[in-house]
Amino acid sequence: MAKIPPFHSIMQKIYHDDTNCPDARTIQVNHKRQGTAGKQKCLFCQRLNVKADMIQEVRQ
Repeated sequence: MAKIPPFHSIMQKIYHDDTNCPDARTIQVNHKRQGTAGKQKCLFCQRLNVKADMIQEVRQ
């Protein structure tokens, strides 16, 4: 899971911050913008972030 700086699509009401999010992978380059734009985080990205945090805790 690769957490990255947030980005969003001008065509969606959510933002993404994980390269493994299947929805984020479908965003066309011309629709992609940096930042959250005040949008809510994608639910899939939220789950990926929680999973990454759990893995990191186990490794410590």
